[in-house]
Amino acid sequence: MHIFPRSAGALTGATPATFGQAPARDIFRSLARAAYEATMAAVAAGASLVEVAAAPAPGKRRRGAAAVAETAAAAEDADATEEVLGEEGAGEEEAIVKKKKRYYPKKRPVVKMEGAAEDGADGGGAEEDGEEKKKPRRKKYDGPVFEIPGLEVLERARQCGIAARPVPNLGYACLNMELREQRPPIYTNRDCIKKTFDEKGLPWISALALENSHALAAIVQWNWEHDIHFFRLSSTIFPWCTEYEVPDLPDYAAICDALKFAGNLARAYGQRLTFHPSHFVKLATADEALLCKSLKELEVHSQVMDTMGYEPSPWNKINIHVGGVYGDKVTSLARFAAGFRRLSPACQKRLTVENDDVANSYSLEDLLVLHKDIRCPLVFDFHHHKFCPGSFTEEQALRAAIATWPPGVRPVVHWSESQEGRKAHAHSDFIQGPMNLHGLEADIDVMIEAKCKERALLRFREGVAAGPSADALMAGKLLDD
Repeated sequence: MHIFPRSAGALTGATPATFGQAPARDIFRSLARAAYEATMAAVAAGASLVEVAAAPAPGKRRRGAAAVAETAAAAEDADATEEVLGEEGAGEEEAIVKKKKRYYPKKRPVVKMEGAAEDGADGGGAEEDGEEKKKPRRKKYDGPVFEIPGLEVLERARQCGIAARPVPNLGYACLNMELREQRPPIYTNRDCIKKTFDEKGLPWISALALENSHALAAIVQWNWEHDIHFFRLSSTIFPWCTEYEVPDLPDYAAICDALKFAGNLARAYGQRLTFHPSHFVKLATADEALLCKSLKELEVHSQVMDTMGYEPSPWNKINIHVGGVYGDKVTSLARFAAGFRRLSPACQKRLTVENDDVANSYSLEDLLVLHKDIRCPLVFDFHHHKFCPGSFTEEQALRAAIATWPPGVRPVVHWSESQEGRKAHAHSDFIQGPMNLHGLEADIDVMIEAKCKERALLRFREGVAAGPSADALMAGKLLDD
């Protein structure tokens, strides 16, 4: 028979505050021990176990045998009591106690602590007893608000003319963190999951694409105000672009107007805009379905450049990787070339290929074979070269890549760095340098690939302008000596 007198809480002096402050395991042990001691004391005084179980709590009204049965059933369901084995009316006989599975409450009471602060504007502070803690409210944005420019800005830009390009000419990729964090935010990579697309259809995708297209002009304007002349566009301007025909979007005309305006503004400022589609684009694949999807993705990127008013050229490059060795580099490069020839002429003229960061993948040296076949310019990535150099030194690979670009188009290189605590291949938040461009600073455009986007570019540029620190100069002097 299970014994758990209802008076156990009174015997221990337990209070709601005690329950809230002590571990659940200790609370139960104290209750069980008190109940056991009270039971043994009653039995020692001559009472039977049945009488003990039926006894009411001190100061409480007797509730009858039904309450006793209900209490015993609840204790048995919780698997949280101690089992006292013995015959009824044993009196002086010793009870045998057998421990059962411990019981841990799923939730502990929420108790308001003394001295807790009142709820503030930010949603913090203590809560009432038994209530869940409220989710903190988002801090109100009180910074400057950058607005999407209008036609008058374009007219002023055309009157001002193109500013001199900084040396080196640095760019950043896809997202402007300052504009993204303001309220309302400005960004060009609004997206959705496939389920949302399936449920809401083209009207929803069209609305996202329209917002993305409108936001692009604001990033172009912000870049001009901060003397940045190179920017990589987001590849999600059109979410799920391989699942439909872009002209079928309900807002297609308005989207075209927004993209055309952004292109005109970028040209007025002399800014260079490029693309780097997802690594899922694989022209070297043997899977026909994946190849068709890759071709469609590249064509949509090229159509965006057409809509923005750009002539087909690697000046507005669409940069990709070969996409996989598949056990045989020679065969895979041949498949890539075959896939390349299925692209439209405009897309072919914009395509560039970048060296990889995996030891057994494509080095810049490997890509020279592909360039000889399809004449696509090669983008040299300094960071990738550290992991997949081939037989070339860094300078040899850089100069070989630059030589693949057509006259009149500035070659593009990528710069990124590792960061302590991350995988060696992963990009750092900021870049420290030194950025050794082997004397070609004035001849190339450098895309900085860093997690902190434009903030990484600005911090690095400010550091270069400030010059080396006194410690760095002293270290250099010691090395020279």
